[in-house]
Amino acid sequence: MNSISVPLLRAKTTNDNEQLRYHPHMLESTQRRLVGRFKLEPDLDLHAYLIQAVIDFVHLRVSFGRKTQPWIVKKWVDRNIGGESYVVPVDPGAGNVAHAYVVEIRDPTPAELVATCRILDEKFGLDEEPRLAAIEVSVDFTPRTPDRLARAKMVKTLMHSFMPTRDVHEVPLDRPRSVVGKGRPDYLIYRDERLAPWRLREFRLSSEKDQPAPVDGTFYAGARNSSCFWRIMDKVLDQQNPTAGTRRILKSHERRARIEVSMKAQELERLDLLTLPDLREFSFTTLQGSYFNFFLPTFHGQDQTLRDCIEKRFDRQRMEKFVATGVVGLNLHDQARAEQLGEMRTASIRNARGSNLLTPQRPRVGSGKSGSLVAYAEMNRAVSKALEDLEGRLATDFERARRTWGDVWFLKV
Repeated sequence: MNSISVPLLRAKTTNDNEQLRYHPHMLESTQRRLVGRFKLEPDLDLHAYLIQAVIDFVHLRVSFGRKTQPWIVKKWVDRNIGGESYVVPVDPGAGNVAHAYVVEIRDPTPAELVATCRILDEKFGLDEEPRLAAIEVSVDFTPRTPDRLARAKMVKTLMHSFMPTRDVHEVPLDRPRSVVGKGRPDYLIYRDERLAPWRLREFRLSSEKDQPAPVDGTFYAGARNSSCFWRIMDKVLDQQNPTAGTRRILKSHERRARIEVSMKAQELERLDLLTLPDLREFSFTTLQGSYFNFFLPTFHGQDQTLRDCIEKRFDRQRMEKFVATGVVGLNLHDQARAEQLGEMRTASIRNARGSNLLTPQRPRVGSGKSGSLVAYAEMNRAVSKALEDLEGRLATDFERARRTWGDVWFLKV
């Protein structure tokens, strides 16, 4: 059992042979799929980071009793939040006027959300309860001592241990990828829809055409127009406005590694997160298991039998897959291998009928959702605690907003 190194590749600057070390730890699990295996855990001290969950933005869908123009709605929203909002009309008519609008408020506080709905109700008359159309939640990892390498190690740890909680492989636009600046996406795991299924499986087993994600790019899982998608990045810029071409370069102590999930109305409906009262009562800790789930790879740790030796040979391929693509690619590799061995077993059984030939045994590596992976417990606990703290801050802020504005009708359950 030896340590391995994962290169911290960069696309924008020269690589300095920076690496993230992973160390082996023998598992004591009695689960059949994990007996005799060891996990690889990154050489990373989570206590060296300030870990905080935040709401990046909220999209509110508001509907008025009369039509109005977008710039008028935006004027009143901006005046209340003391900053820039984005206002988009829903089904606009002539002159771009509309009854309904989606209003985006970035880095919102409950007071800003309540004040926005209150002023819009006063000025235009809300004819229905404001609805949540989208929400983005992030978890930030800020080095307590500003350090570029510390951020890079955390970014790579997030990229290599994060497992999307829905299928992001079958739909082409969903597939895990990295984007540097405004460049074209580099897909983590090679796939060509024109290839036969058996050929696609070969690429899942091999690392030959994989594209490791650079730590100074943005990692995506899920299509941007899907019900939910994720991003992982080294956040060094903020308040970017592509239309105006403006941005704020963060100071060294503000720079951080980040993972974020963007959820649209369909996903929010599944979570029963539809209105401001729902947001006030929502248990954000449930997002950890649903959207911020982290795993570690495991490998064979015994070499007592011929089968052990064969498993360790396969593990060399699995190790290469993990180094290139993290647990996302490794899990696909394990599924492909299980499919391959399943087909071989079926063919062997068919050919061995009436003979004394042995049939291949099923692989010990699991082929289900977790497969050969184990939970990255320390990371999951840290993220859960950050989400719990966010929940507490929101509860306090909503109560403060109630004291300021009183019991407005759209905050009543």
